[in-house]
Amino acid sequence: MAHLASAQQLALAAVAGIDGVTSSVFDQALDAGLPPIKARGHRRNSSWRTALFHILDAVDVSTMTQRAHGITARLRAEAPTGIEAIADQYLRDDVQISDTGAALYVGAALQVYFTALAAKLPPDNLRPLLERRLCPCCGSMPSAGLIPATGNTPDTPHLYCSLCSTAWLYTRTICTSCGEYGTTELHGIAGDAGAVKAETCNKCFTYAKMIYREQDMEGDPYADDLATLRLDSLVTEAGWTRRAPNSLLVVARY
Repeated sequence: MAHLASAQQLALAAVAGIDGVTSSVFDQALDAGLPPIKARGHRRNSSWRTALFHILDAVDVSTMTQRAHGITARLRAEAPTGIEAIADQYLRDDVQISDTGAALYVGAALQVYFTALAAKLPPDNLRPLLERRLCPCCGSMPSAGLIPATGNTPDTPHLYCSLCSTAWLYTRTICTSCGEYGTTELHGIAGDAGAVKAETCNKCFTYAKMIYREQDMEGDPYADDLATLRLDSLVTEAGWTRRAPNSLLVVARY
């Protein structure tokens, strides 16, 4: 995962020159209450595939397993239409089990691409969507929430987009999956520092992770999500289903 995250940073150069959305498209989206770069309907620039190959070059190291090398070799040999098909599956949350390995790298490249696009949007003009739980830039689900310990809005959740890395304010006690008020509870692992907790909903029976900076000032909504998979296992065994995606944790359809 560390190799992959470092590869994503290097791949940003491949998409640095892409054009952002025009001001007219931006204004029309805001007037309609839609995200300016709606992920599922966006016509992707082919540069995202260049970012993908930069990632593959950076992660192909001697410590990779034979199976992992086979996955990267498959992606290198895949036609552009095949790669785009996997990308469409990923964005629809419809990855087939045979494509999970490839989707890990495809998702990492898409995150680089959409993060570069989101960075070109004027932040002062953005506004929350009607469905506040969705990213105001690309309309994707949040990966996790972070509760800051300092700043202008301490103790107020910031949700972090699973695709374009945008962060936005959210209201506590409202489920990030179904949007119901007053149906959530927090669960953690007894005896740990309490830096990461699972926020469960008793209406839709889903959960998302919340990272508390008061317990860990370096808490990260992506890395600490992956670092606490034991918490996922315990909450899943108790009957809740994860609905918050992480670009480095691909879940397939059976």
